[in-house]
Amino acid sequence: MTLNEVSDIVDKIKVHRPNFCYGYSREKADKLKLEWYRVLEDYECHDVDKKLDEYLKSENNQGRYPDAFYLIKYLKTQTEKAMTSKNYVRCSSCGKVVDLKQYEKHHDRCLSIEYLCKMSRNYFQKNLDKEKLFKLSDAEFEEKYWKFCEKLYDVMEEGLSKYCLKNAILTHYGEEPQYVIKEVSEGIKNEIE
Repeated sequence: MTLNEVSDIVDKIKVHRPNFCYGYSREKADKLKLEWYRVLEDYECHDVDKKLDEYLKSENNQGRYPDAFYLIKYLKTQTEKAMTSKNYVRCSSCGKVVDLKQYEKHHDRCLSIEYLCKMSRNYFQKNLDKEKLFKLSDAEFEEKYWKFCEKLYDVMEEGLSKYCLKNAILTHYGEEPQYVIKEVSEGIKNEIE
């Protein structure tokens, strides 16, 4: 789990148990989240969130506060899941453990996010939030990705990268590539020299 995901879990508890952390200073609340993060970081958010839902729904727990160790009881860490099942692999780009069936899709998104972050830093001097990009639906991500690529194309210097980006944008929209092999080859030759 990320620190933001742990923060979301703590905030969810506050919604259902309004007195949880009541009266805590900002500093003390931040320390609480850091300690919860230390306990929960090796677990997957959806597993912990499901366990929290079960806790909150139970009549035996009415008015009681869950603790971080209760939420991980009987859960497997990401590493344990990877070791006990051949259905999980570690992403070569971000290191996250992913279901094998989802790996190609995850890896493609991961590489696209890396590209967006790198180009945003290099050309717009802005750091993008990778977690927010991962949370977008496929349709939202694709729309934002191609809008970013169009803006990026406008500010890129002439050369191979710009030619390739233009071709990618055109073919994405079902059009013929503008730059042919000769121009791309010249771009490669110029970059090598």
